[in-house]
Order: sequence, then C-alpha cells, then structure tokens
Amino acid sequence: MSNPGARAVNAAALVATLLAPCAACAVDLQSYELVERGRYLATAADCAACHTKPGGKPFAGGVAIETPFGTLVGPNITPDPDAGIGAWTDDEFAAALQEGRGRGGVRLYPAMPYPAYTKMTREDVLAIRAYLRTVEPAPEKINANQLPFPFNIRSDMAVWNALNFRRGRLEPDPTRSAEWNRGRYLVDALGHCGTCHTPKTVMGADRNSAYLQGTTLQGWFAPNITADARKGIGGWSMDELVNYLKTGANRDAIASGGMGEEVVHSSSLMTDGDLKSIATYLLSLKPASQDNAQPLAASDARMVTGQAIYKDNCAGCHTDAGTGIPHLFPRLAGSHSVQSDDPTTLIRTVLLGSQGAATAAAPTGPTMPSFAWRLNDAEVASVLTYIRNTWGNAASAVSSNQVVGVKGHGRKAMMIDLATAPYAAFFLRLSLGIMFIAHALFNGVFTLRETTAFFRSVGLAGWFVHAVIAVELVGGACLILGIVPRYVALLLIPEILGTIVKVHGKNGWRFTDKGGGWEFPAFWAAALFVLFLLGDGVFTLVPSPSLSAF
Repeated sequence: MSNPGARAVNAAALVATLLAPCAACAVDLQSYELVERGRYLATAADCAACHTKPGGKPFAGGVAIETPFGTLVGPNITPDPDAGIGAWTDDEFAAALQEGRGRGGVRLYPAMPYPAYTKMTREDVLAIRAYLRTVEPAPEKINANQLPFPFNIRSDMAVWNALNFRRGRLEPDPTRSAEWNRGRYLVDALGHCGTCHTPKTVMGADRNSAYLQGTTLQGWFAPNITADARKGIGGWSMDELVNYLKTGANRDAIASGGMGEEVVHSSSLMTDGDLKSIATYLLSLKPASQDNAQPLAASDARMVTGQAIYKDNCAGCHTDAGTGIPHLFPRLAGSHSVQSDDPTTLIRTVLLGSQGAATAAAPTGPTMPSFAWRLNDAEVASVLTYIRNTWGNAASAVSSNQVVGVKGHGRKAMMIDLATAPYAAFFLRLSLGIMFIAHALFNGVFTLRETTAFFRSVGLAGWFVHAVIAVELVGGACLILGIVPRYVALLLIPEILGTIVKVHGKNGWRFTDKGGGWEFPAFWAAALFVLFLLGDGVFTLVPSPSLSAF
C-alpha cells in the first residue's frame, strides 16, 4: 500500500498541472501584450467609427448609421454586463463578429460588417475582445434596431445570409509575398474597406464584380480605390498612398468626410509597415480594361460657363492649371475623385464645404468654404462639368438635377433616406404585391362562395367580388413587375379605404382580432401611400412619369 502522504503530494501535483494552463490563460487575457495588440487591431478595424459618438464615452455606442433601408445605431460594446457585452462569452463575441449572430442567437445586420470579419483569425478576434474588457464600462442602453417595418424583422437576415454570406477565414495566397497577403488581410478582413468602397446589390450585399470600384454612401461617393489609372488610385505611387493614409493628404487629395474620420481615428495610428502592405495590395488591383473616356468639347456652353465660374471662384486656391498646392489645396488635374462616375462628393463639397483631416503628422486640416450661398444649381453643375473635362480630365457632365438630389439628401420619410429610397421602395412594392395576390387568391378565388355571401351581407353586389379580385391580382402583379408601381399603389388606396369603411367599419373602428378588424387594411393603405411617396424603386420595367406630367 502506498504512503498516504505521497498520494496527497501526487494529487496536489496533478491538480497543479491541470490548473496551470488555465492560470496561464487567465494571465494571458490580462497581459499587456495581448491587450495592446487588441487595442491596435480595434484601431485598424476602426471600431470607434460606429461605436463611439462624438463627445461620448469610448465604445458606448449611439452613432446613427444610415443605410438604404433605414437607420441603425451602433450598440454599446463596453464591458458593462447589462448595457454592453460584459456578460458575453468569448464564443458569443466571436459569433457576432464572424457569423452575424449576437447573444442568444439574435441575427445582426451587415452594417456590422461580419461578412468581412468572418475572414479574420480567431486569435485577432479574441485579442480585440481582451482589449474591450479593459475599457470603462458605460451603462447607456442603446436601441440599435431603428429600421422601419419590415426591415426591422431580424429573422429576415436568415434569407439574406443564405444568399449573400459565406463564412470562412481568409487564406493566404502562396504565390504572393507576405506583404501583399498582409495588405489583403487588412483591406478585406480587418479594415473591411469593401463595406464603403464596393458597390452594393439591391439587397445591400457587395457586388463583387465591381470590387472596391466605388459607391454612394450616406450622401458621399466612396471612390474607386483600385489601381485604375483614371478613376482609381493607379496614378499614385506607393509613398503617396502611404502618406495619404498616414497624414490625410498627398499632392492629389485631402481626406474629408467619412474618409477623414477613418484617417484620424484609424489609419494614421497604424504602423508604416501595415500601411505599406495596404498600398502594395491596392496598387496590385489592376483593372481588366481601361476605359477611353473623351472630354466634352471646350466650346460646349456648359464648359464656357464653368470656366468663367472657376476663374472667379476656384482658381485662387486650385490655380488656373488645376494643380492646387500639395497637402493644402487638392490637385484637380488628373484627380481620380474628380473623374469618378458619380459626382456626389464633388457636388457636396461645393455646396457644404469641406474640413480636411487633422492628424499628428499634419495637424492643420485644410478647410474649403461652402459656395451654396454664391452659386445656384446650374452654376454648380457648370463649374463641376468644366473641372471634370479640362486639364486632361474626362468625365460625364453634371446636371442641375444631380445638384438638387444632393441638396435633398437627409430628408426623411418613415425613417427611410429618400436619397437611397429606391432600395426600400423595391422591397416595399415587392412585399405589397405578394400580399395583394395572396389576399386575392386565399380570400377570393379559393373561398369565392363565402366571400360573395359576405359582400352581399354588407350590401355589396356579388359581381363586386370579382372586380376586387381582378384589381388585386392585376395591381399585385404590377407592383411585383415594376409597371408604373407608384401610381398603381395610388389607385389601390381607394379600394383599401373603401374596404375599411364598408366592411370593417361595423366594428366601431376598434382594433380587434375577431374578424373585421380594420388595422391591417389601414396598414396596407399607409404602406401604399409611402410607396407612392418613395417612387418606383429599382428594376422597374416602365418607370412612372413625374407628377409634372399630369
């Protein structure tokens, strides 16, 4: 028989051996190196952009995020156990970043860029988690989901994910250098650059065929950042791109708006090695073909007018030759942002002015004043048309209607941004069309005898049933197919209102769930009116004429 004392010593040694890795893990989670690495990664990922509002506590949330479908608000991700993520496990945190599933399996919206973060390594994800444990807890509770119906139904994301989301880590390309692979990881995964710079489908997913080729976002045009020589950054050297990311300026451009915020809070704080890796990767993205755009003729009336306006208002800073002053006034000649397919940012800059990024390396952020007080819509369009088609530039002319459209950005209807309402209108008319057809089929065609008897009981002729069914079937088909949908919606409203008055009014206009309740047709009527206000949406076969046509 073995000695009891020896058995106790052996047991203690075994327990110590088993607990040692756990203790090491606990120490590692609090280690300076891990937390500092997590801080750097959170900075490179620009987490503060969505989770720290101006003047607010770090990562306490509250930043309003405009989307084509309505408004979301960045949540509290401090370690507060109730308002933040302090009670979350590491697996729950990783699932949120890489699977789009919050605590309890709640589906997240891709405004939280999990389609990019899914490509991150788990080690990087948990390093960010370790850093977030060290920030000051904030008790502010945030209502993140402020989308209108039906987009506020999170279960919809199951369909979106099935169509658009692919889980998986970003695997290195063995044929490329370590620097190129690091740059790709920073751009595609951690930095999620495509969230702003890749055009979106009607469902809000990245259109990968136009990867990083620029798109409109929150009233700005996030430019093409591929190596396209005319519309992208192909004319920049590696040093110029690194300087832009580090200081917010180079000889051609000055970061402002959303990019200015990114430079101030993210890229200016990254290492030169990582910035060089990003530049290496982006400058390798050569376009498959180079377009051969031709400038407008100098004799064009818009060019003549624009030249006069430019000389009076712009040449003092940007020079008659459009060369600007490096790091102070952007160069316009040969500028990729000037020659973008979408002039939204140019229009916005002229109308509202611009504040350049101020960084540690370049603490004076250049400012451009607003010219909205001085130039009317036609003059803004003319001067930008001139700038986009002289000094070797070539781009489409800017119209007064485009200027008006940018001016109108920010107007709201039902919490949906009217500047991006085509996406919301598309899904709204699709949903309404399906509802009308389903209603006609299930409450008309399949139960025709009962429906006819009911109509007669409230004083309506039997033939009226057939008329209503026909209207709902044809109207629903027009909404789905996009055949003058806004006016089809307007014509369907009287039918709905008549149904409320004649059929549902007998309940005394009370909300009820016992048949005859008026709340559902009232909702339909309201939704149809909203659709009329928003417009046709995308992919319409026959666009509705403007009201001026009537």
